[in-house]
Amino acid sequence: MIDKDEKLERYLAEFKPRPIRNLKITAELATIRLRRLAAAAVLVMGVGISLWLAHQGNAPVAQIAAIQQPEAFSNPPFIKLNGVALTKLALENSQEFDAYLLFESRNVLPDLQGEKSTLRVFAGQ
Repeated sequence: MIDKDEKLERYLAEFKPRPIRNLKITAELATIRLRRLAAAAVLVMGVGISLWLAHQGNAPVAQIAAIQQPEAFSNPPFIKLNGVALTKLALENSQEFDAYLLFESRNVLPDLQGEKSTLRVFAGQ
């Protein structure tokens, strides 16, 4: 047993610790850090610009309340418009589009006023 301990100690004595040296940052690590910093800056700028543009696009509540409802559709539609035609109408003439939606909502949605109102069921009358 003593013989094995001595052999182990001689074996371990062969290893000499190296002196501690300063950590060198290679040029590759420096460029990676710069790339990450640049990417973070671009990301922050992109988010900031998008928030600024979103804030600029918001209309005040007073302007939204001032929008008038269209009274009647100039040409009552006899045919149903598909999604593409509705999109084209919305892009080209928003007032006609609003009037079309108002006209369609009066024909499709249940009536909320009058004798046969759907709200009378909830009111218990």
